[in-house]
Amino acid sequence: TWNRIWNKYTEKYVHSNPKHGKIVEKIAKKYNINFSSCLETGCGSARDSRYLSEKCKAYCLDLSSEPLKVAYKISKELNTDENYFLMQGDVFNLPFKDKSIDVSFNSGLLIYFSANEDIYRILAEQSRVTKRLMIIFVHNKFDLIMSILFKYLYHIKGEDLYNVRRFSFKEIKDICERFGKVLEVGACEYTVPIVINKFKKVFFTGELNLEGIHSKIDKRKFLKNLFFPTEIYAAVDLR
Repeated sequence: TWNRIWNKYTEKYVHSNPKHGKIVEKIAKKYNINFSSCLETGCGSARDSRYLSEKCKAYCLDLSSEPLKVAYKISKELNTDENYFLMQGDVFNLPFKDKSIDVSFNSGLLIYFSANEDIYRILAEQSRVTKRLMIIFVHNKFDLIMSILFKYLYHIKGEDLYNVRRFSFKEIKDICERFGKVLEVGACEYTVPIVINKFKKVFFTGELNLEGIHSKIDKRKFLKNLFFPTEIYAAVDLR
């Protein structure tokens, strides 16, 4: 199933903005967490780990072989494979020793597990191998715009990639508190500017600087909910 899905979507993601990698880097710096190694579980296109491999040893693990083949090809083309290690494996049984990785993260992994018991097993294994910081990215349950869009893409268009579970800020915080001290829970992407950007590309020319816009929205405290946070994260201190 995953090979079939990623055959269709890998090319879309492999060259896109490594936003999660940048956030991992930003949060580590904010809390004075130095790291020389990182692990991305359920890495898919591994774009974020490829970005982080410029700064540390980046290990990328996925169940599916298809995205790993594409990621390997890109790393060879860009000559970025020196600190970039791709591996096929199981998130329930990671091939690393206890506390052998400084920082670990996953994005869009937990959204495909409906049972909390599976999520606890995944994060227990990830926290086992992580020494300092673990960051989890999921989709926001209360982003009404994306919720409707995802239901349309899955139920009407038959796009399996969009059959996902969404989380509230409290849910992901409560889950992550089982494994360490939650440093912060926040938003990293907002639906309203994304939608505006899509219209701008269709009817006008050029694109908005979404990174800059999202950063400005982050400073608006409770008002940022008006922009519909679509992706949220929890940063967990494992030191």
